[in-house]
Amino acid sequence: MLSKKMFGRAVLLAAALFGFADTASAQAIQVLVPSAGFSAPQDVQRDSAGNLLVADTGNNRIVKILAVNGSIQNSSSIVTVGNGFLSPQAATFDSADNVYVADTGNRVIWRVPFSNGSYGTPVRLAPAFEFSSPCGIAVDSHNNVFVADQGAGQVFEIIASGGYTTVDPIDSGSFQVPGGVALDTADNLFMDDQGSGTGGFVYEIPLSGGVYQPAVKLATLFGFGEMQGIAVDASENVFVTDYFYNLVDEIVADGGHMNVIELGSGWNSPIGVAVDPSGNVYVTDNGNNALKEILLHPGGPVPALSGGAMALFALLLGGTAWWRFRRRAIV
Repeated sequence: MLSKKMFGRAVLLAAALFGFADTASAQAIQVLVPSAGFSAPQDVQRDSAGNLLVADTGNNRIVKILAVNGSIQNSSSIVTVGNGFLSPQAATFDSADNVYVADTGNRVIWRVPFSNGSYGTPVRLAPAFEFSSPCGIAVDSHNNVFVADQGAGQVFEIIASGGYTTVDPIDSGSFQVPGGVALDTADNLFMDDQGSGTGGFVYEIPLSGGVYQPAVKLATLFGFGEMQGIAVDASENVFVTDYFYNLVDEIVADGGHMNVIELGSGWNSPIGVAVDPSGNVYVTDNGNNALKEILLHPGGPVPALSGGAMALFALLLGGTAWWRFRRRAIV
């Protein structure tokens, strides 16, 4: 009798023969700025100049790693942004390089202004509002701030107009344990939700007429575990970190966000993720106290399951058994 692993390989081969499989470019992984001394880093974000912003949670700091000719080098300078944070889990930039911090331990959101080449004193946003456990943050084209609050089971928008005093929930009641939030160029919102122990979900919350619409699940046939980081590239591909399964996943836009490709290997609780215009992916490998870059190279296809292959598995394995089996067992 075939083992699950051998059975999976057989179905993967059949899926490839019948056109169900996708391919990804071959990958290489490198550690960035190994001398940085990270301790349980969580979020990572990239700005248009190639600088990286890292929430160095275990060191209670936010750092900006300065790009050299558009890329991060081992010799890149590291600048500390703000101070007084307690276990900050996420940070992001706006278009003017101001930094926004989800200060998880203090349950506060900060804006750190950038002026004349340096960062100023952090300013608390929405001071009358009490967050529970803010762990994800993103800023849209109008400088509105979006916060994933795990403790509240909610995504909030802090409105820029009026001085960041108004806080509105997004699609209230739809989420359980939100992890990360990200925006595309049209300000559509993407977020991941760790769920309630039976697997997580990835959502798109589309913006239409200036109003966020009900959340739509992506890659519905795929069995995610517990996720934290999320990023979206210019082609609408969505990248998520799944620290339960120690995976970095790409949800491919082509085909309606149904196909999932695994990126890299050897992760130990990956948390944060960002992507550059060339398709290179940046990951905070939390358990290894490292910041890493996945370099994508053309050629050398790597098989991965498409939505069609997942559907085939779902039928063969009996519906809901699929998410427990999980694609990673066979590639």
